Amino acid sequence: MFIFAPKVVWAFQSNDQNVIDVGATILRCHLTTLPLSVTIVLANMMYQTIGRVGEATFLAMARQGIFFIPAVLILPLIFGVWGVYLAQCASDVLAFSCAVPLSIVQFKRMKV
Repeated sequence: MFIFAPKVVWAFQSNDQNVIDVGATILRCHLTTLPLSVTIVLANMMYQTIGRVGEATFLAMARQGIFFIPAVLILPLIFGVWGVYLAQCASDVLAFSCAVPLSIVQFKRMKV
């Protein structure tokens, strides 16, 4: 999808080249951090499964609340329209940077 991003956006029936360019850029931005979402979701599911409510709740809120809302408010002030494009990506990176250490600590507790 990264390579064919303009065609993917065009498939949604937009013939405006500006919309296609912006949409392709945003799609590519999201695709760069998509693999991080896997780790965030798996860490969240692990904590839910073992009954660690606090960590599970934090990870569930991190990506779409704790980090995303400030990113949407702050990044456009710094980077303009690119801040809007990158807000979700920044949120994913920050949530990932919390999920990995939390998972490592839990794996050590479980002696895995």
